[in-house]
Amino acid sequence: MTSTPLNPENAAPREALLEQLGRHPELAGLGVAVTQIVKLIDRSEFAIPELNRAIMAEPFIAQKLLRAANVALARCGTAPVTTVSKAIVVLGLQQVRTLALSTLLLSRLRNKSQAVQLEREFATLIYASTLAREIAGARSLCGPEEAALCALFRSFGRLVVGLYRYESYQVIRALSKEERISENQAAVRVLGLSFDRLGVELLTRWGFPQRILHALSPCPEPIRFNTNVEVRLQMLAAFCTELALGLWEPSLSARREGIEALLKRFGPALRLEREVLKTHLELADAQALEMSQALGLSACPIAGEVFDELSALTFSPLNRPQASLLLRAGLVTLNRLVSQSESSDVTLKRACDILQQAFNFQRVAAYSALAQSQALSLRAVTGKPVSVNGGTQCLQFLAQGSVVRQALCKDLNLYIRSPSDDAFGQSWARWFSLFPDAKSFFLVPIVHDNALLGVIYADYPRSNEQGWTSEELEAVGAIKRGVRLTLQAERAVQTPTD
Repeated sequence: MTSTPLNPENAAPREALLEQLGRHPELAGLGVAVTQIVKLIDRSEFAIPELNRAIMAEPFIAQKLLRAANVALARCGTAPVTTVSKAIVVLGLQQVRTLALSTLLLSRLRNKSQAVQLEREFATLIYASTLAREIAGARSLCGPEEAALCALFRSFGRLVVGLYRYESYQVIRALSKEERISENQAAVRVLGLSFDRLGVELLTRWGFPQRILHALSPCPEPIRFNTNVEVRLQMLAAFCTELALGLWEPSLSARREGIEALLKRFGPALRLEREVLKTHLELADAQALEMSQALGLSACPIAGEVFDELSALTFSPLNRPQASLLLRAGLVTLNRLVSQSESSDVTLKRACDILQQAFNFQRVAAYSALAQSQALSLRAVTGKPVSVNGGTQCLQFLAQGSVVRQALCKDLNLYIRSPSDDAFGQSWARWFSLFPDAKSFFLVPIVHDNALLGVIYADYPRSNEQGWTSEELEAVGAIKRGVRLTLQAERAVQTPTD
């Protein structure tokens, strides 16, 4: 792979670059305004009149605050807001801080050709800041306003380069994509220092509090639980910023994978679980969208349905580089068996073998549904044997009309991560009693026309094992199609003709 040639003008030494940006009159003015508003809001109970005057001195901010306040009041039919002081009261200082600082940054995009490209960067900051405030307040990790401020400025260096060194910004993004390195690494190559470092250096010159500056620095890996508030601010700001950036991924599966990877890195340290995060994301979606509309942004990252039907198994691809290769190789054999009309038992056994080898399951068992009764019957097993009893031979908890069976009939793959999992609002303890040595398991349905033809059961001896990537899920879907064709052909032979 060839490297992108770098313009010597863009590769200025870090000190020279910082000096140039520090002397930039527009950026210096921005620094004064940002610092003043941060200080005034921090001593809010004494500074409302001063805050009002500071905002009135920035017409672009005043306009956006009035717009946001009227949007908020329109929902309850209250009289319109016509003064900045009333807007401050209506919105509250939390919203005012985010809107004011965001507007100051956004105002630098006026009449600039890069406005469209950089609007997305601003929308990302809004979402990250909103989510950080929501999580910090609900989880009592740190001060919600400090968390929001840290998330808002965590990508400040990236924004500054986009605003005042736009050609370098474009080169950095192109280099990152071409050589598959992080944008921070690419920035070091082009500018002599990373986006993160540049942001911290500039905000240091503006006199930002050391507590906030620490939170803008990269998190040391591995990320561990810590009671220190500065460390918590740092972790939360990093988590929310990376999550907000990931919401721009075009495919739902990519967004899910990104969030799962972040939960794996940050979840234990932030005491953040999937269902709790889902609630926070729903609230952040609504608030960030409203804020982005008030700022006049054309787009906003939204988590939306990212956790809907979470058991579809499109999770992060961390430690199974060989799985896709094994799945594809196995599919060649499986497709040959199907095309040659090999016996159903042979084909089902081969499907079990493929899945067991690719994902290192403890056991994989294939069941088919009887045509008349729709009861399930064990047909093939790979790995650890299945205990011989009525429950395991027919998966007795998949009776007609059960919630689980209804979900499977929708062709929804289910992943039960542990005995304490409460998917579909029910206890899975009795399922684990069927296979006492299983600590997590999958139910993979074989469906045709909303009818359940069969189920593939696969389990692990450990809880919370890695789920499937979108690429792996696609290959599993091909295996399911092969099994479906086999079971359909078997039924056609068994069904009597008039």
